Parts: sequence; structure tokens; C-alpha cells
Amino acid sequence: MNSAITYAGVALALIVISLFLLVRTAKTCAQNEQDILSTPTISRDCAVFTSFGSTRISGSPDDVFAAILDFETYPTWSSYVEYEWSEAGADGLPSVGSSGTFKLTVDDNTRRTIPVKLTMLDRKRRVVSEVSTIYPKWLLASERVQEVLPIEGSPGYCEYRTYHTYEGFASYYLLLATREDMSEHERQCARDLDAFFQEKARFGKTRT
Repeated sequence: MNSAITYAGVALALIVISLFLLVRTAKTCAQNEQDILSTPTISRDCAVFTSFGSTRISGSPDDVFAAILDFETYPTWSSYVEYEWSEAGADGLPSVGSSGTFKLTVDDNTRRTIPVKLTMLDRKRRVVSEVSTIYPKWLLASERVQEVLPIEGSPGYCEYRTYHTYEGFASYYLLLATREDMSEHERQCARDLDAFFQEKARFGKTRT
């Protein structure tokens, strides 16, 4: 009996030490990254890491923002992201607090469906965001932000930014194991939207 208790205690101690080392290593990686971004519901102090992508797009900021708000058309231009919302207003858009799903195609064999809640839709600042709701925040939460910024001195162009910020204990594992893959997904989404507007521009020139 005493030996069983001893072994259990040793096992528990090893688990605690392993978790401590995991968090310490992950924090070191995170501290080396200077681009952790806060989101509407995840503060920078609580965030573990951010995966980020951006691109310069030939298109007006309003047109580009309208494209990312047109959730139903994502499959026509995005190679890995789809959205479905459970409710929408008269304009066809969800409102802050609306629930939905974020569908992520990782590869040909892996597809994830994540329940989310809309946390911001700001037309003036051209920002939209949603946070995952599948797990409690202390375990794992991710919030995606998409924003469109005008480029000073470059009329007809804008910068599109897309990023996920992660919070919760499980985020440390993701930071160590899949951070680069997640960042590549963000960069691919930015490239997809840029290609969509390039195709629109070519189509418009063909018609004229």
C-alpha cells in the first residue's frame, strides 16, 4: 500500500514537473516573439501567441472589407476557411454575440469545425472578429481578427490583416507544435484574398 502511494506520488510529481517545463519552454518561445496581439476578448497579458498574415491588396478598403463580411462567398476564394452563422440581421450579417461555426480545412484529410461567437463588427474601423467557444478560456480559446487598413499615399490600395490570438493552458502545446503551420494558414488566407481581387481586376479589364 505504501509503495503504491509512493509510486503515485512520484508519477504525479513527474507530471507536474513535465507540465512546468512545457510551460516554461513555451513561454521562452513566446517571449522571443514580439508580435503577440490583443483581441477584443483576449488581452495581451493573457495571450500565449498570435499567428499572423497580411498582404497589400489592389482594392479600396471598403470593397475589401465588404468581401470579408460576405461570409457565404468564402468557399469561392478561400482555400481553407468557411463560416456558417446561426442567425443574421436584415442585411444578411450576424450581429455581435451571434453564434456560428468556423470551418478550417487543414489538408485533404483534416477538416475542423469550431463553434465561435462574433465579438466585433466595426464598419468604421473595418474590423471583424470571432472567438472560439468549444473549450473554457483557461484551457484553450482562440480569437480571429480580420481588419482592413488604408495605405497612406497609395489610393486604391489597402492592407489586409488576419490573425488568431490564443489563450489558455493548451495554447502552450500549440505554440510549440503547430505555430508555424498556423501562421502559414493566415498567410495563405491573405494570399487567397489578394488573388480574389486580382482576378476581379482582370475580369473588369476584360469586360471593358
